Order: sequence, then structure tokens, then C-alpha cells
Amino acid sequence: QTCALPICEWHSHPNENNNPSNTDIKSLSEISFQKEYLTDIPIMIIFTNTGIPSCTIHPAGKRFYFATLKKV
Repeated sequence: QTCALPICEWHSHPNENNNPSNTDIKSLSEISFQKEYLTDIPIMIIFTNTGIPSCTIHPAGKRFYFATLKKV
């Protein structure tokens, strides 16, 4: 059995909005189809200007969705 770990991309936005922009969504959608990334489920974490994160998962060919981040 093989296991492919998702690729994670992160960045910050210069304001209080940590939702992915259209450019973010397009970028992760393209990554999900590129064989050299070895994943079809990339993850994106975006931080606000005050450090509050959001996490989205971008499965190939499907709409992205938000995931809950937990402190460990």
C-alpha cells in the first residue's frame, strides 16, 4: 500500500481576510493536477495580518473546502 502526503502551501494576506482569493484557488487547483507535486489533494494555509490562520483543501476536480486547524 502506498501513501501520498499532500503538499501544503502557505502565505499571509495583508488584511484580516484569510479566505483564499480566486488566484489562490486557481493556483491550488493547478497544483492538484500536476504530476510533479505527487498529490491530488493540496492544502493551503493562509494567515491574516494578525496571524489568524485558515486551512483549505483543494481536491483535484472538486470544489475546495475549509478544514479546522487544531493546536497541538
